[in-house]
Amino acid sequence: MDFLDRLESSLVPHFKSGKLRALAVASETRTSLRPMVPTIAEAGPLPGYSIDVWFGVLAPAGTPRAIVDRLNAEINRCFRIRKW
Repeated sequence: MDFLDRLESSLVPHFKSGKLRALAVASETRTSLRPMVPTIAEAGPLPGYSIDVWFGVLAPAGTPRAIVDRLNAEINRCFRIRKW
């Protein structure tokens, strides 16, 4: 996998077992869980790069377009609510 962005605490067992190798963290600062792992800004060609929170919504391949459109509309409606 070229890029994986997940909650790091859930990945620690995989790092310890050697199944995964952390190349960098996407946050602005190094994490206390793996302080030896640099940030993306430190490690590569993306100075200033930082992502602190990312959310995604996935659906199975072949999901009917009407369902995808409805999900898109409802998610966007939620983002327009100012109570956040």
